[in-house]
Amino acid sequence: MNVVPQRPDYPFAVGRLFHPDGSLRRFGGNAVLYPITSGNPGFAAIGSIQGALQQEIFADRFAFPPAASLHMTVFEGLGDEPHDRAWWPADMAGKSLREATAALAERLKGIEAPSSVRMRPKDLSLDDEKGSVITLEPGDSHEERRLRTFRDRLSELFGMHRPRHRNEVFQVSLSYLVSWPDAAEDKAIEKAHSALTAHIGRALSMVEFGPAEFCIYQDAFHFERVLELGSGAAHAGPGHA
Repeated sequence: MNVVPQRPDYPFAVGRLFHPDGSLRRFGGNAVLYPITSGNPGFAAIGSIQGALQQEIFADRFAFPPAASLHMTVFEGLGDEPHDRAWWPADMAGKSLREATAALAERLKGIEAPSSVRMRPKDLSLDDEKGSVITLEPGDSHEERRLRTFRDRLSELFGMHRPRHRNEVFQVSLSYLVSWPDAAEDKAIEKAHSALTAHIGRALSMVEFGPAEFCIYQDAFHFERVLELGSGAAHAGPGHA
């Protein structure tokens, strides 16, 4: 007899990014990402897809980041949770997140970074860890080499190499799953994601991102730019040292 695996009490993001009631939990770290700004031609299309999800019957099962924080992560840096600290390089041990971020910003000044990258939206899928995500692929083999080379160089400068470094998928997170849907909502989620994948194919053939930014964050919805990569100039936010 086949045994149906039991879901844990809460989705992956709860206890890490969110409290059980769906409110934001403090979750500090830094990362290199390509933001999606209002000046990006793809911004309106991506926002409309997120807006469509927010109108669905299952919307209360998800937490939706503000449009201003939408981005594509290139490199996941230092996480400030106790279990994330195990990944910190030895020369950062004992530093606060702010101190480590400032030290890394100095290393990253002058790095050769693609001023822009062109990404092709593949689909809208439900990621058990992240919620609704637009999966992205580099626009062509040249773009893929540039992006992978950039990520490898970041790994060297951070002194970090995570197991999924080579195979991590590029994506834009539109929502985070914070409570389990019921059977009817599961069907509605599948239907909506399928329909919106078709919409992406019609409305968004390519998205251009750039320039990349090194950011610090204290929760999953707010990113503070520390350095625009490739510019050689730091842009400090409130409280940056």
